Amino acid sequence: MKKLLPYKAVLCPFCGRIQITKGEKSFRCRLCGKTSSFRHDSKWNVKLKDFHEEKQAREYCKEWKRSKAGETDGFKSGKDI
Repeated sequence: MKKLLPYKAVLCPFCGRIQITKGEKSFRCRLCGKTSSFRHDSKWNVKLKDFHEEKQAREYCKEWKRSKAGETDGFKSGKDI
């Protein structure tokens, strides 16, 4: 079984929230409060990507949330108009 790096960007299988965790085998969603294990019966149970540093995980979460929301070209502000 692959050993995961310390910081993980995960997608809650119940509510769809994307967040960062340092859990080694499972995590509790900060939105719905449900606990999910990373693996179940030797198969991956949640979508995740692991990182060495928290900053890398934060940046990945931001991009993942943007792509999930359909905002691939970044934030729009009044200055861009």
